Amino acid sequence: MQSRPAPKRRKGLVIVNRRTGKGKTTAAFGLAFRARGRGMAAGILQFIKPGTARFGEVRAQPGIEF
Repeated sequence: MQSRPAPKRRKGLVIVNRRTGKGKTTAAFGLAFRARGRGMAAGILQFIKPGTARFGEVRAQPGIEF
């Protein structure tokens, strides 16, 4: 009985664009368009936090700047 080679697994990639300022959306869409042009799947998620909120990562480490 011959053994078959294991099927190749495709690896995913997650890119996080963060910080204040401009260019994050442009960079995200540029990479997504390039990926789609090469036949890959691409998606964009946006998480919006209000400036007045104190989320867990801020409360957990007050000495670290986000």
